[in-house]
Amino acid sequence: MLDLFLGIILIIAIWTDLKEEIIPNRLTFSLMFFGIIINLYLKGWPGILFSLKGLFLGLIIFLLPFILGGMGAGDVKLVAGIGAIKGAKFIFIDSLGIGVIGGIISLFIMLKHGKLKDLIDKFIYRIPLKNLLNRQENDSFGYSIPIVLGTWLLLLFR
Repeated sequence: MLDLFLGIILIIAIWTDLKEEIIPNRLTFSLMFFGIIINLYLKGWPGILFSLKGLFLGLIIFLLPFILGGMGAGDVKLVAGIGAIKGAKFIFIDSLGIGVIGGIISLFIMLKHGKLKDLIDKFIYRIPLKNLLNRQENDSFGYSIPIVLGTWLLLLFR
């Protein structure tokens, strides 16, 4: 039942991210709060620690991509909310899936815009990557897509 609730919240998150390019704080903070409360109810006082470990691990793992501009704050808070519900072990494995799916989507975007060859040349010839950092609007995508897909896949196949 908890997985179904999380799945519905993720649908709302991806919808708002794609429509408005933002994941609202009321959604992410409610998810975090609900995760702490439900785990307190289900596991007692150790449930709070379970939730907080997942929440903070989600924040820590995705803090660097946020700082580098690869994802928005709403994406990071969404992952933290997932961690608050499912715990640190789940969010660690989930973050690997999120990263792989995000990387695959990025590769497709780079292929579509002809930037993959530039990236390979930069790595082979060790030329600075500053030209690749000049992003265009059509180069980016809502990171809620890999977050939701990675989480759904883990929920389905664990």
